[in-house]
Amino acid sequence: MRQTIPMLILMILWTVTGTMAQPQHGGEKPRSRHDGGHGPGVPGGPAPFSPGGPAPGGPAPFGPGGPGGARQSVTGSAVEVFSGSKASCALPSLQVQATTTNESAVHVKNGAICSVAQVAIQKTGNTSSEESSNFNGLNAAIGVWKGSKMTIDGGNIQTNGDGANAIFAWGPDAQVEVSKVLIRTTANSSRGLDATYGGTIKGRNLTIETKGAHCANLATDRGGGHVHVENVRGTTAGDGSPGIYSTGDIRAVNSRFEAFGSEAAVIEGKNTIHVTNCELIGHRLCGAMLYQSFSGDAEVGTSLFNMNGGSLDARKGPVFFVTNTKAVVKVKNATLRSADSVLAKAAVARWGRSGMNGGHLVLSAEEQQLNGAVEVDDISSITLNLEHGAVFNGSTNATGGAGKVNLMLADGSRWNVTGTSYIDQIACPEANLNTLVQRIQSNGHTIYYRKTQGALDGRTFKLPDGGKLVYAEAPQAKIPATVEQMHHQPPRPPRP
Repeated sequence: MRQTIPMLILMILWTVTGTMAQPQHGGEKPRSRHDGGHGPGVPGGPAPFSPGGPAPGGPAPFGPGGPGGARQSVTGSAVEVFSGSKASCALPSLQVQATTTNESAVHVKNGAICSVAQVAIQKTGNTSSEESSNFNGLNAAIGVWKGSKMTIDGGNIQTNGDGANAIFAWGPDAQVEVSKVLIRTTANSSRGLDATYGGTIKGRNLTIETKGAHCANLATDRGGGHVHVENVRGTTAGDGSPGIYSTGDIRAVNSRFEAFGSEAAVIEGKNTIHVTNCELIGHRLCGAMLYQSFSGDAEVGTSLFNMNGGSLDARKGPVFFVTNTKAVVKVKNATLRSADSVLAKAAVARWGRSGMNGGHLVLSAEEQQLNGAVEVDDISSITLNLEHGAVFNGSTNATGGAGKVNLMLADGSRWNVTGTSYIDQIACPEANLNTLVQRIQSNGHTIYYRKTQGALDGRTFKLPDGGKLVYAEAPQAKIPATVEQMHHQPPRPPRP
């Protein structure tokens, strides 16, 4: 749970922040020491299906400045402070140790531009406020604030303290470019690369290892941010520590992330993850989770996960899990694996308002093998758009519950049915029943369709390989219990 700083400490930090805000002037040295202060259905229409179902439940607690309200002042001190344009630097090396509560190793702010060839940064000491560390970079090893920039071209950054993120970019036009650096964090709430309130981090040729809870390798948090990386090798060990956690825009190319205590990737709300030729492995819950917690960290809207090449491996649960939000997943030429043989699941979990907190997923695939079951609870929906070269080897809604599954089979795609399936709408762009049937390899299984349209008018149709298309009305939906109702405890949103 996030902690609140007592009022007396807030007053002290406000005074300190006012001192930090003054740009540094004069002097020969570029560095200073300063104690200063986040569709269509059945044959009858060519367009792909779009997200459906009711809007996820829960109020949107957003205030001025987007999710989470207006940006807060950054507080805390730093051993080395580069402040103002006259404090800009170009250094061959920078070695810093920070050891006390709320003390960073390096701050770059007030328009300073710093370039360092090699860094050796060690940070110990806990934060006094997990929330301020998550959102504003308090206690981070390196903090770069709005309008400032830092470039790092080698070295290592190590932290061992709660709330000690390795590299943090806060605010518009805060920019970090980092390459050839080893990053290790040991304690809780200590991410590798973290950007909030519009900050940007670009990384190349990095190794990122985190050990604690809520310690994603790549993260954005309140107010959104941008993290773009290439050739990164990341591992996480702690609970609630995915390789990638996005409440903004995160992009990775030619990289590998393995989360031993969490999902491989998580998106909250109207935000995105784009991965190209990446290997993602999640050992708990699922491969990738798309959700909305209504904690105020992410704008309400449709989550987008885009994967081109590479692999996503769920060592437990489904490849994709969606709850309390609408989501779009696009995959092309990627390897998707689930140890539980579940491709996608949309269902109620611990977040949202009862009866309105199902998941609604549109999964589009091109030149892609999709293997495993598609599962929905009674108030959730999944739409599969199989485009050219896509093959779905699996079943849909095998329990026959009231949840909705839709399927669009485009030219060059195929459904290889692996078990009895219930489906609301099944179609092909040509709106031709014979064409549709030829794209289904039934393997003797029965497919129950629930909505009549065009040629699918309530009759039973024989399929190749001995299967059948049979009309069946949908049952009455039952509202699933949320996790807190089942366990009699309040929900706790995961922290990256």
